Amino acid sequence: MVSLPGIVRVISGKGIIKIPEQYRRARRTMLYADVIRPPTRDYVNFTWNPTRHFYAHIAFCYGDYVFQEYDMNFQHQCWDVFTSQPSQNLLALICGVDNILDGFTQLAAGLEVEYIRENLIENFGFSTFIPDILRFNCYTDTAIRLVLTGEELEACSDEDGDATPPPPPPPPPTPVDAGTPVEVDPPYSGANDGGDTVPAPIDEPTPPPPPQGNPCTIYFVRFSYDCKFSWCWIGYNLCECYNRFVWHLISFLYCFPMAGSNRWFTYTSNDGTDWALFADESNTEAANPVRGQQGAPQNQIYKPPANLRPRYAVYTNQAGDRTIRVPILTELIYNALDNASTIPDPIAGGTATLALKRKRPELVGPIPTAYDTGLNDGDN
Repeated sequence: MVSLPGIVRVISGKGIIKIPEQYRRARRTMLYADVIRPPTRDYVNFTWNPTRHFYAHIAFCYGDYVFQEYDMNFQHQCWDVFTSQPSQNLLALICGVDNILDGFTQLAAGLEVEYIRENLIENFGFSTFIPDILRFNCYTDTAIRLVLTGEELEACSDEDGDATPPPPPPPPPTPVDAGTPVEVDPPYSGANDGGDTVPAPIDEPTPPPPPQGNPCTIYFVRFSYDCKFSWCWIGYNLCECYNRFVWHLISFLYCFPMAGSNRWFTYTSNDGTDWALFADESNTEAANPVRGQQGAPQNQIYKPPANLRPRYAVYTNQAGDRTIRVPILTELIYNALDNASTIPDPIAGGTATLALKRKRPELVGPIPTAYDTGLNDGDN
């Protein structure tokens, strides 16, 4: 057995070990690490024997890629970094075949017959030590000594076999900024490989444009501003006309309170206190016989406190694909709700109803209790 030249390094903070070329023909490579200065702030886990600490992080790198990574958790620790018994077996086989062929050569010479000697496996490649650099990062002010040692592959001749390192790693791709979509590969089969291929939402493929020449499709868009007045487009018609889209404004309304606007309502809690509640206008008016106001209700300057959850009801349409949650402003209205209760659907213009799905009572959370710390702060 021939030992490879050892590499000894003492590091703190960050450090590296560059792997010499001789280690390409290593049969086994060992890394030994010893703490020569523990950290000032030590991490200790006494459930291990010996006691577990954290001293350093070690990354075995091949080019820009991390090949393996380890944590140094004990005062004296070692790793069997690389073992290549198959490579040693190949060189032993090459040596054995050489000996057999040498015997045939001597036999042919004694018989005075022509003989061509050829060992077809003597130049076969064998796997080698992969990392080319070891990177270390010590915990806080820890200092460690590192010793890298190795045993050379044994062979009958230095020419036997061919040390074949892995192909060079590909160059890393150019990264993009966070939040930037990237083009991802499509599924192998079906829509999503049976659920195994599901891109992040930001990288979902853009749906194809609608086919040309289709009939016009009406889309409805609603929005509002909470100020002195509201503006709204209640819809637009997107059509195909002479190979280009034309927007048609169906109507433009000024100061029209639309579905989705927020208004102020008077919410009466179970103890009889009135509060100013800011809620969706159309939904709240559909479930309560009141009308919302632009400003806070008269003589009310307080909103419900943080530990008060107003009572509410949840309504849904018949198809089950639309659900709204509505505050119920008084206890009387809440008690009158039953499984048969319905309200007109605010966005259907009175042509459909929403059925009561569930209702939840008002909840008042506890106020944190103050405890005496025992310190004299001067106020007893």
